[in-house]
This record gives sequence, C-alpha cells and structure tokens, in this order.
Amino acid sequence: MKTPKIIAEIGCNHKGDMEIAHEMIEIAATFAKCDFVKFQKRSNKELLTPEEYSARHPNPQNSYGESYGAHRDDLTPKSVPV
Repeated sequence: MKTPKIIAEIGCNHKGDMEIAHEMIEIAATFAKCDFVKFQKRSNKELLTPEEYSARHPNPQNSYGESYGAHRDDLTPKSVPV
C-alpha cells in the first residue's frame, strides 16, 4: 500500500513576498509534516463581476484596498520568481 502524500494549501496568503512564502513552506514541512505545498494565482478582473470588483469590502477595517477588487488585487501575488 502506498503512503498518502500531504499537501498544504498556502494559497495567496504570502501576498507575493518570497520571504513569507518560504517561511510558510518551512512551517508546513516542519510542523505539519507536509510533502508538498500548493499556491494559487488568479485574475480578479475575470473572477469578479464589475459590481463585485468595485463593491466595498464587507469588513472595511480589514481591507487592503478601496474596493473588494482592490483588496483582492493586493493579496494576489504580482510575480513569483522561479
């Protein structure tokens, strides 16, 4: 029987910052004993309707932008070097 592999979901929580991404990988490997990590990249302009993109964040005190779309853009990695 094969041993299952564990995948940690890091998503876009690193905000494109490679130091944060590396730290999250280390934590997943060390404490959760993960074999792999998974990141995400998305296009908020394609994902959200224009109304959703320009709407206010549901919790404005937690927002990184003037609108929900701007908030999501700030959380989306701009580029991650390989």
